[in-house]
Amino acid sequence: MAAKSKKQLTFDLNTNKMKEDGLNPSVLYNDVRVKLAKLDFSHSGGSVYISDTTLTKMELEEKVKALINKIPLLSYYVNNFTVTNIGRQFELSDSIKQMNKDISKEVLLNKKNKRKPRQEKDNYEIEY
Repeated sequence: MAAKSKKQLTFDLNTNKMKEDGLNPSVLYNDVRVKLAKLDFSHSGGSVYISDTTLTKMELEEKVKALINKIPLLSYYVNNFTVTNIGRQFELSDSIKQMNKDISKEVLLNKKNKRKPRQEKDNYEIEY
């Protein structure tokens, strides 16, 4: 039996080519989101989707084929389409939100805004 795991899809579409061809990239990206939801993928953000169930490589390929059959233009505008097998997954949002609770957002924004414009290397790093 083939190994099953949740899958993460990450892709990039050539929006410049879409615009040259008179297409609105937002419409195509939205179509992809709707079709992937029907294929049991949840939108994670940007062009990243996570399968709602575990899949074999063959099952995934069938779902991608179904996506392309529903949106044939997608194959003409794809720059890259990467699949990652997801192992153990855990959420860090709450931990990240608590990491700087002792410093107010206003202080951090004030420090960021006082930086010299030529310091573009890492605008969000705050020295303590």
